[in-house]
Amino acid sequence: MVEQGIVIVTDRAFLYLARNAVPVHPHIRIDPDTKTVATGAPWYEESLPPDTVLYCGLITSASRKENHARSAEALITALERSLTRTDESEASAASYLRVGGNETTGMGWCLLAWHGREV
Repeated sequence: MVEQGIVIVTDRAFLYLARNAVPVHPHIRIDPDTKTVATGAPWYEESLPPDTVLYCGLITSASRKENHARSAEALITALERSLTRTDESEASAASYLRVGGNETTGMGWCLLAWHGREV
């Protein structure tokens, strides 16, 4: 249950955890011809635990782009539609979003969910 496993931390605690507790995975690639480390390696990847919850608030204002006037409501609606799918059986819109590079590692998949909004 989320209620039993959620922790909210201060910015200072988050900074400490981000610097000291996030797993960093080193990777290398071997050049098959020379049997040595290939150019561009090694590289390092940081990853969060699978059940990590991150959130952010979004604020929009009317477009200031010349000849392309759109209200703040129209902009946030367009963003929501481009990032989510709507399943009528669910209470909120949600979709999966991939964040980060190296798609072959299978990391970086996030569930993106919109939970209400004030207008």
